[in-house]
Amino acid sequence: MNWYFFGAALVVYSIIAVGLFALLGNCEHCGSLVFAFCHDEEVNEARRKAYKVCRICKNKTAVEAINDVGKGVWFKDDGGDKKI
Repeated sequence: MNWYFFGAALVVYSIIAVGLFALLGNCEHCGSLVFAFCHDEEVNEARRKAYKVCRICKNKTAVEAINDVGKGVWFKDDGGDKKI
């Protein structure tokens, strides 16, 4: 009986955590919840900024400043780093 309760609680908490992540990471412009999980990356070297780009409305959100050496670090989904 206790294992079923534990399993059900784990599923409920997981759903709540994913939902909160999507709500807190949504697109500022269109409100897309997918933006937290799926977005494109773009770099503007003239302004020395890196952006997350919404796939739905194409709005750009600045996330990373490029340092004086011209390097910045993106954290990729597979655990590695992509240096720009």
